Amino acid sequence: MNDKLLQILADTLGVDVGTLNEETSMENTAAWDSVAHLNLVLSLEQSFGQRFSPDEFMQMQSVAAIRRALAAHGAP
Repeated sequence: MNDKLLQILADTLGVDVGTLNEETSMENTAAWDSVAHLNLVLSLEQSFGQRFSPDEFMQMQSVAAIRRALAAHGAP
């Protein structure tokens, strides 16, 4: 999940995958705006075969939070 998650983030945000880590978030990544966030969550849903609730969508604002949401859904 780690490599796949980071690659999806990098592709969606248009950043180098090497710049991403657990602390990467909407607060510290200029490219991660509201439109990018919507695209990111849609990409995650498609790639991992999951559906996220509106509450989860709003909480998934960092790599760590996304990882927790995916784990809660049993994503591999």
